[in-house]
Amino acid sequence: MESPGHVPVLKEEAVQLLLGDPRGTYVDATLGSGGHAAAILGALGVEGRLVGLDCDPAAVTRARAAVPVPEPRFVARRARFSGMRAALQDLGVGPVDGILADLGLSSLQLDDPARGFSFQAPGPLDMRLDPSLPRSAETLLRSIEDEELTRILRDLGEVPRPRAAVRAIRKALSSGTPLTGEALRDALDPLFRGPARPRRLSQIFQALRIAVNDELSELQALLHESASLLRPGGTLCVIAYHSLEDRIVKNAFRPPRPSDPNEPLTPTPWIPITKKPVRPSEEEVRRNPRARSAKLRGVRVSLTAALEKRAIEDSEEIRPKGPYLRLRIQPRRRVSARIVAMCMIAASLLFIKVWERTVANSLSMERDRIAREVRSVENRIRITRDLEEQQALRSGLDLTSLSELGFQAPDPARVVDVTLASPRARWAGPGLGARLLGALRRAVPSFLTERVVGLPAAPVEAAPT
Repeated sequence: MESPGHVPVLKEEAVQLLLGDPRGTYVDATLGSGGHAAAILGALGVEGRLVGLDCDPAAVTRARAAVPVPEPRFVARRARFSGMRAALQDLGVGPVDGILADLGLSSLQLDDPARGFSFQAPGPLDMRLDPSLPRSAETLLRSIEDEELTRILRDLGEVPRPRAAVRAIRKALSSGTPLTGEALRDALDPLFRGPARPRRLSQIFQALRIAVNDELSELQALLHESASLLRPGGTLCVIAYHSLEDRIVKNAFRPPRPSDPNEPLTPTPWIPITKKPVRPSEEEVRRNPRARSAKLRGVRVSLTAALEKRAIEDSEEIRPKGPYLRLRIQPRRRVSARIVAMCMIAASLLFIKVWERTVANSLSMERDRIAREVRSVENRIRITRDLEEQQALRSGLDLTSLSELGFQAPDPARVVDVTLASPRARWAGPGLGARLLGALRRAVPSFLTERVVGLPAAPVEAAPT
């Protein structure tokens, strides 16, 4: 049976992961309105037993009314996570078979204006899950410094622009009237506009609620105490609703990762039974939108790991301190430094070899390019000489006759210089034959031009008078 207005999140999935023995003893560490407790009792056998704990006395009263199961099969008590061991000892309950913790607020708590959990409620800004706590949210805001409030909003709520939010809160507190959730929302409204406004306001109220109830420390106490409260093979299931809680749960369930590679791995007592967190289905989110961010993680206690952990703890109590540890650890560090130095030297030698090979390849390519240029110049000189000889034979003269008439053959060195200086010069300007005929016109006397060469004489400039 469920309380009106409250819908338990991931009820079937949590019960399926939690129950291993229908005759065992289980703990619902967040009793709430009794939704999960009723489902667990429905799946337990006649010999099964459930202990419900909650720090909110109103939640304990509602759960007793919603789950009409007599004691000792169902027992409801008021206790926080840090007092779970003492509460079980008072009830005479030994190691249990499973523990379930639903870290979210119930809908009844959120919708109650007198509790101050919602920014849409006009009631006082209280936010205490346990009314016996000394400070409400308003008292906390009036008693802490701006730096501490900035840290709370930044670390516990992941609020952007936390200093601007602190200034807006201080302005609301300076009005002299009691601060309500509605007044705090109105003071923060100018900072957050658009679709992100409800999310930012929820982050600020979440940060204040976590600080007032010290929820993260309580969660750490739950994860630490559960390993020794569960039987070997017992199950711990945790439902988290925001990243801070889920990160703590995930890091507690996975194997430790020491920063120093020389340190031995501390065995963890947990064996994960959910490779990835279980999320609510689309149908459940449609029926209960507040379940959209829920993540269920489950682990089981390993007997071997628990014994190894206990043995390590016992050995650490009698392990000698001081120089013995230094003598044992320092040689390992020197060996590690030597290995790192050798790796750096090997990497340097490899780099030098690669650089030498690259330079040698570059020099070889440059040498081949120069050889190709030299061969090209030699071929052009040879072609030039052949063309000169052919032109002379075609004109009825040879180079010797031309030299006797005052004609100077082209200098091969000059051809080489021009070719090397300008590679495109070979394709520009008049052809070689035209240049040779021009040289003949200038070198051979005009009276022999028509008879020997068969070309019109070059025009003779008139002598100046």
